[in-house]
Amino acid sequence: MRKNKFTRTPVMLAVASLLASLIVFVSSGTASAAESIPTLQWPAVTSVETAAFPAVSPTGEVTDGCAGGKSLRTYSNTGVLIREIGEATCIGDPIVDGSGDVYGRNTKWDLVAYHGNKMKWTYPARCVSPIMGADGNIYSIEASASKGVHLVGLTPQALSGSLAPVKILDVQVSTSDGCFGYSIQAYRTGIVLFNRKGSSNIASFYTYSGKLLEGTRSLGFATSVNYYGQLLSYEYTDSTFTTKVVSEYDPSSRRVVWKASSDAFLGPNVDIDDMKPMPDGGAILSVWYPDTSSWTLVRLSNLGKKVWERKLSNPLPINDRTGPDISVGTTGNIAAIYESNVATDDPSHPSNAITIQVHDTSGTLVYNQSIKGNVDSSAGAVTGYSAYMGMSWPVWNNTLFIRVRHDPDQSWKLFAVKVPAFGRDYPLGALLEKLPPVTSPYVALGDSFSAGEGVEPFETGTNIKGTNECHRSKYAYSRLISGTSSKIPSLGSYGFRACSGAVTSNLTDKPQANEGVQIDPWSDPSIRLVTLTIGGNDIGFGDLAKACIFDSCAKTSNVYKASLNKINTELPGKLTTTYKKILKYAPNAKVYVVGYPQVIANKKTGDDFDGRCFYMYDQANPTARTWSDVDAARSIVTELDKKISAAVNSVRGLSASNKRLVYVPVDGPTSPFNGHEICGTKTSWFQNLDQAQNNQNYVFHPNKLGQELGYAAVVKAAINAG
Repeated sequence: MRKNKFTRTPVMLAVASLLASLIVFVSSGTASAAESIPTLQWPAVTSVETAAFPAVSPTGEVTDGCAGGKSLRTYSNTGVLIREIGEATCIGDPIVDGSGDVYGRNTKWDLVAYHGNKMKWTYPARCVSPIMGADGNIYSIEASASKGVHLVGLTPQALSGSLAPVKILDVQVSTSDGCFGYSIQAYRTGIVLFNRKGSSNIASFYTYSGKLLEGTRSLGFATSVNYYGQLLSYEYTDSTFTTKVVSEYDPSSRRVVWKASSDAFLGPNVDIDDMKPMPDGGAILSVWYPDTSSWTLVRLSNLGKKVWERKLSNPLPINDRTGPDISVGTTGNIAAIYESNVATDDPSHPSNAITIQVHDTSGTLVYNQSIKGNVDSSAGAVTGYSAYMGMSWPVWNNTLFIRVRHDPDQSWKLFAVKVPAFGRDYPLGALLEKLPPVTSPYVALGDSFSAGEGVEPFETGTNIKGTNECHRSKYAYSRLISGTSSKIPSLGSYGFRACSGAVTSNLTDKPQANEGVQIDPWSDPSIRLVTLTIGGNDIGFGDLAKACIFDSCAKTSNVYKASLNKINTELPGKLTTTYKKILKYAPNAKVYVVGYPQVIANKKTGDDFDGRCFYMYDQANPTARTWSDVDAARSIVTELDKKISAAVNSVRGLSASNKRLVYVPVDGPTSPFNGHEICGTKTSWFQNLDQAQNNQNYVFHPNKLGQELGYAAVVKAAINAG
């Protein structure tokens, strides 16, 4: 049973090449005219390798790896040969960057990089094949008896006047000198390093700067990491090799997102051969059902629930039960590639074929074609096709690149098969192309006040308890002003990123709600507008609010003192750092930092009891008629807004370019929120206890009127006047 799809070593590649050469030596025959080939984007080309997998660039150039006396070749997106690197510097399992440059290990196990046919640099890593990080750098593992095992990062460019790259990361991960069992994968904000020991994996998560996250975890059989670093894994019994537990782990929150018994949703005694991540946070599994001797695709949601399953038709029965290769596109479509049986008119010569089935996100079969040889002996020798299985095949712009072998002459060819909408292969395509893309020049960042907490309905996927509770409202101010003037473009499908509960670090460094951070580490010059509210959660405003309701938040309380201390000591630095990173991320955008409104009306000592905000009244001493909690709550908002305004002015003063950072006040004597506070003289624009029956966290947040007539009106006016 195949339980490991790890990168092949040079020894394995050499053996595969030798076996292929022996097979070619004893075989004969040519391709028959009666073969059946699916529609191709460009004619098949002779492949130079039997075991390596091709790599595709963001522009559709496909690079065919090599080993043992062969050469590496790159073809354009129309099938024209544009690069050939000879056997002396042959690269197995190549990777490509956004510019189409090629990286990999040569026959000496050194890392090499090529621009066109010219070598850029070489580096003696000699451990595992390299990967491409989302930051555009190259990562690998090197090992030596004197230094142990190290995770290294290299720039795509060489040192000036040298054939050596710039090393930007060097982290020791072990004191031993052996690198057997190690592998690495990239995700949006870092690298996950696997150290396989027997039937389990130790997964360690590193940022691109080399910081070891607390997400280090002992797992079962880890299969893959999605764009956001969530790790899919499963556990099985050593005695029967049947799968027992399937799970997804999130390193940012250091918790298991979901974990389920495979018996519960798949049935007993099943074997999961492979799991691949889906763009929506779910997974697709290839599952072997021994009772029916069949392979089935099983789609799981981002909560680990079975969405659908589809049995594959006529798979080839293989003794080791090697399952189909699964390729997932950034569009969410799924391709299953597997060897299948083909009936012929000659029982003594059965034929194999390569079947390609594509299912869309709903499980509908949208493509079902096979690469078949001649099945009619009267038209010539019965022939077939087979493929080297073990990994997913790359896709680009409706093109699936697959290497297949023709029987009986054993010649290998690279096919560019035309399939329904795929985009790029996920998650690699998302890393290379920095997806999800910003589809509009307006980006709305921030916390619950920007997300629209409490104003239902929320956008799909942002109201999943325990997984994603960003609660992005369709009536949040950013949605209401989106596309309303020449200065306020549309948010589009990815511009709205604010998330309830966000702190400053969630905007720039610390992923949240299984979505990653709100801005990327690379800049996006296409963005013209950014709006945000941030800082309230950094000072513990939620804790203060709960104390106001259930206990006391007066200026003499510990919770008030803690919030005020954070405002004065911690918040300024956090805000300054955050604003700088946002300005760097959106170098051509106006950035509007919006303040927080007063939530409670200005009740003073001597004012009568008001049942609408009874929890803010000093009921322990009602004769004194004091509203100390109101005084404290309003004081915190005032001090918070002062620090936000001061931080904006501080950053604005650092350079002329920073003048595009603007503070938008929503408190003070001219605020439209005046009178509309809880216990105010006018209709309330905030969620009070009686308005927040669905969720206690809704309390003290702007309601629909507050988002529309308050925030949206103020922010829209400020942007149009700017």
